[in-house]
Amino acid sequence: MKHTPVEKTVKSNFKMNFKTQMLYLGPLAIAEIAFPFLIHDTGMAMFLLLLVLPLLIFAVSFVYGKKYGFSWPFSAIVGLIWLPNLAMLNESAAIYIFIFGVVSYIGQICGSLFEQGRLF
Repeated sequence: MKHTPVEKTVKSNFKMNFKTQMLYLGPLAIAEIAFPFLIHDTGMAMFLLLLVLPLLIFAVSFVYGKKYGFSWPFSAIVGLIWLPNLAMLNESAAIYIFIFGVVSYIGQICGSLFEQGRLF
C-alpha cells in the first residue's frame, strides 16, 4: 500500500525530535507567558493580544509548517501555552487557547502549502 505525501508528512511529524519542536515553541512560550507582564494599560493589552501575539504565532507556525509540514500537536501545544495566563487574567481569556491554536493551524497549513508550491 502506497502512502500519499500528506500521510508521510503526518507520520514523520509524530516521530520528530522534541528538541526540534522546542526551537519553535520556546519563543512562543516566552512571548505568551511574558504577556501579562507587558501590559501597562488596556490599549497595550489589546495591541499585544489582538495583533502582536497572533502575528508572531502565525509567523513561527508558517516557518515550522514550511520546514516540517503540518503537525496538529504543534498547534495544540501553541494554544495550551496560554493556560498559565488564566491564573493572572480571568477565565474569559480562555478563548485565546482556541484562537491561538487556530492561528497556528492556519500558519502551518499556509507554510506547508507554500513549500509544496501550491501557494504563490
